[in-house]
Amino acid sequence: MEDRLIEHIRIEMLNSMRCIKIADDILKTLLEMTPLSKNERYNFRVAVSEVVSNSYLHGNCQDPKKKITFECKISVNEIQVRVEDEGEGFTNEEITEKYESEGLYATGGRGLKIVNKIADNIICHQTSEGNFAVTICKHFKLQHREQTGVV
Repeated sequence: MEDRLIEHIRIEMLNSMRCIKIADDILKTLLEMTPLSKNERYNFRVAVSEVVSNSYLHGNCQDPKKKITFECKISVNEIQVRVEDEGEGFTNEEITEKYESEGLYATGGRGLKIVNKIADNIICHQTSEGNFAVTICKHFKLQHREQTGVV
């Protein structure tokens, strides 16, 4: 089955706490176009908020001169959100090691554990420009697509 693109939005924002709210407002509107349940939409918003918050706090170190890029693509089969910041990023091993050594008392990494539980796929990588990007995906189940007529 072809994975036809239904909607695509990309915005660049100056690094601030407002980025979290702006991204959430856009995502909330776009999620209404998807066949996800109300609970699945809410959980996906939580996951995306964690990623945007991490970009603001850790990736860009709250520097107002840096930018966060928020990109959302909705296709017939999934929703995909990509958040890019100007930080150096991390490896999955670094997060796992920190979380395993500090457990619930870890000062970071819990948000990404939440994202991993909610998202079907998470990809963290360095961009060709040297920025860091996190992409999270949620696949639509066939019964969801049939109920909403998006097949």
